[in-house]
Amino acid sequence: MKKVFAFVLALSCLFILFGCGKAEVPTVTTGDFSMTLPEGYTITDIGDTACTIQKDGKAVGGIILTQLTEKTMEEKLPLHLDSLTGTDVINEYFSWDAESEGSPVKLVSHYVTDPVTKEKQEFYRILYVKDGGVYDMWFDTGSIDIDEIEEAFYPLF
Repeated sequence: MKKVFAFVLALSCLFILFGCGKAEVPTVTTGDFSMTLPEGYTITDIGDTACTIQKDGKAVGGIILTQLTEKTMEEKLPLHLDSLTGTDVINEYFSWDAESEGSPVKLVSHYVTDPVTKEKQEFYRILYVKDGGVYDMWFDTGSIDIDEIEEAFYPLF
């Protein structure tokens, strides 16, 4: 009986010392939007969780610090998109993992349709991990062509 008690006590001490196996991910609350953008592009309107990307003085997209984590990027992507557009529109998206030399990157073609007018808007998104935060770099394809996005921004990752 003493051996069982000693074993349970030792096991309890290990759980207390090393946690119960569920590591908490630190929450990043202020975004780091510092990066070298391709020529002709600038970052403006920098806030704590978002900024705007401009080309030649015209807004073409932005970057958002999301509430996602690297582990939840896949499963919580629909919730992230709904949080940006609201639930009164139709959100459709296609996503795929990209090859990257750095941190994980997910590419997303995101379509937002007004259910009444049937007007559709397309956004192209690059979700990436930086310093523990997951960022959503997005572009309005009505303002910038997908080929230009791929050529100019893929090399950043």
